[in-house]
Amino acid sequence: MTVAEGRFRRIHDGVPHCAIVEATVVPTAAETSITVECKGNGWERQGWLEDASAIGYEDWKAGATRGVQFALEIAQRTAKVTISRITGMITDTNPSTVCGAAAHAVWNALSYSPDDSVVVTMDEVVFRGWKRSPGDVPTIEELHGISKNSG
Repeated sequence: MTVAEGRFRRIHDGVPHCAIVEATVVPTAAETSITVECKGNGWERQGWLEDASAIGYEDWKAGATRGVQFALEIAQRTAKVTISRITGMITDTNPSTVCGAAAHAVWNALSYSPDDSVVVTMDEVVFRGWKRSPGDVPTIEELHGISKNSG
């Protein structure tokens, strides 16, 4: 069992992207299971980081889940993953940003280094996150670089 943190903190074209995800990863020979058990206080004050609470933040939780799925697929591993913390700010964080941070958390837990091309493609999807509809989570295909419009 490894507890690891993944961070996605960048400014791209003047737009901030910030998310931190903490996850416990237990490699298994069986199917992957992903559980979200956030216990943060949520929004407390303008300008402060928010830790997702048990209730709400469904878009951030969906982004984290997708990032875990993607990271395990890339690493060709199965695991029992518990996402215990998702941190961000309503102004800098969206499901795509959380997705990127969650993928890094899993890779960190597995001591896995994906190919640079995988990270570049994922980063491009994350950077487009602010152009998506609110709550829209990147697909696994998009994270692999397969366009929604490519058929």
